[in-house]
Amino acid sequence: MYKIDSFNTKPKKILTKEPNIDQTSLIKDCSFGEYVQIEAHNNIQESILDSYSYTSENCQIMNSTIKKFVNIASYVRLNPSQHPMMWASQHHIQYRKEMFGFGVDDDSFFDWRREKKLK
Repeated sequence: MYKIDSFNTKPKKILTKEPNIDQTSLIKDCSFGEYVQIEAHNNIQESILDSYSYTSENCQIMNSTIKKFVNIASYVRLNPSQHPMMWASQHHIQYRKEMFGFGVDDDSFFDWRREKKLK
């Protein structure tokens, strides 16, 4: 019988006023309040997280405003990208034309998506 007191434990964290963001997270065009903590493998884009809020691992947050003292659990997905339900097809080829070599991306579509902000 082997007794294990601890294994692969993380050291106690002391947060700083500046955002505390894990190096594995992707952050694009965001604003953060004081003492914000972003754990590993998050994808946060075009969002605001106010002071003392944190995310656990593997979260996706798009076009959202998170108020103060909010705790977000692992694997939470907030405001996933909107799809054009009114179009005949929702395929990327409709608005991500550059990906397929068929011209320029449809910026008006991405502006429409940004208007659908989660607050």
